[in-house]
Amino acid sequence: ECHDGPMVGRRTRVGAWTLVGAWMLLIFLLSAQSADESAALSGANLRVVAAFLDAAMQSLGAAALSGEAVGGLHTVIRKAAHFTAYLVLGVLTVRAVVVSRGDAGVTEPPQTRVRQWVRRPGLVAMLIATAYAATDEVHQVFVPGRSAEFTDVLLDSLGALVGIWLYLAWHRRQIDRQSG
Repeated sequence: ECHDGPMVGRRTRVGAWTLVGAWMLLIFLLSAQSADESAALSGANLRVVAAFLDAAMQSLGAAALSGEAVGGLHTVIRKAAHFTAYLVLGVLTVRAVVVSRGDAGVTEPPQTRVRQWVRRPGLVAMLIATAYAATDEVHQVFVPGRSAEFTDVLLDSLGALVGIWLYLAWHRRQIDRQSG
């Protein structure tokens, strides 16, 4: 059952936006880490993933991971973290926008309903997430050893877009179940 219905209370709306703010704070705190601290965190994740992949490859009779492969894996882990963090932000933000509209469970013809809530809340959530990604990159300019990367804003925005799309697809199914 979908709990984002027309009688959504103020407490639910505040709670939805509180989750968005808390997630943004987590992203901010991770971005506030110096380059060395950030590298240590992703390096710890890299060691776990590399050990697993290395063991799996060797059990299949393949050679151990090369230093170059480990370096590439480190980049993948860092970029996957960006994508995933903003995928979650996209889900949380679009849910907050939908809940704030207060009409998330209104029964209307599906075509009209989709036009109203897929485009606008999705667009609003996308604008919020992309703006946050951009400001987060600017924030990193002021952190020792960090820099702003336009490609990270694009990757973050892509993660948010996927999260928004997943939430709206799930939400549409919930509405279709309620009205059908």
